[in-house]
Amino acid sequence: MDTEKIEQIVAAYVKKKEYENNRYHEVKKLDPEWVIKNRENSLRHYNNNKEKKKLYYEKNRQKILVNQNYKYALKKNKVEQFKIKYPEEYARLEKEGRLSSTAAVN
Repeated sequence: MDTEKIEQIVAAYVKKKEYENNRYHEVKKLDPEWVIKNRENSLRHYNNNKEKKKLYYEKNRQKILVNQNYKYALKKNKVEQFKIKYPEEYARLEKEGRLSSTAAVN
């Protein structure tokens, strides 16, 4: 594909996303029937996928805990202590590209 076609596709995508975003904030979100229906769908999805979420957490528990510990150390400016205490985990985070140099964490 040439660059004009790619730019045209990207522009159409951006326009569609803007339309959908505006429609949600100006129409759907203000409709009480839609809000109730959306909450029901969310609750149904939550109830249908509880077990999947639990299995995912159990399978990836160690990774999740290491990521949480790193984010905490980053927030408290104790990354050096984290490196010393958990050198293997720090190396894994570095290898995966999950390290960030800023403390802009939730």
